[in-house]
Amino acid sequence: MDDKELCYEELVVRYEKLQASVTMLIEHTGALAESYEKINKEFVRIIFEHHHAASHEGFSLSDYEHSFDLMYTGLQRQVQCIQCLREIINLIVITKPATA
Repeated sequence: MDDKELCYEELVVRYEKLQASVTMLIEHTGALAESYEKINKEFVRIIFEHHHAASHEGFSLSDYEHSFDLMYTGLQRQVQCIQCLREIINLIVITKPATA
């Protein structure tokens, strides 16, 4: 095996790791967004049950909802950006160098 083949093989391995990593990142970021939404729904339900006490402590439910929307939307956009990046990565073609 010469240096060209070794370099090619290394490139293929690195490319496969890149593809696997970006897929994992999409899955984990998506799961994070889902988990964040689920936990916050439960939290807001509890806050509504105790809204009177929370309002006396200076807690603003509308401010919290706004913060939640920003974070959740940000996570969703991040997933979309990573998906676009994966599409670009999938277009990369690694060719085996011609042997002389």
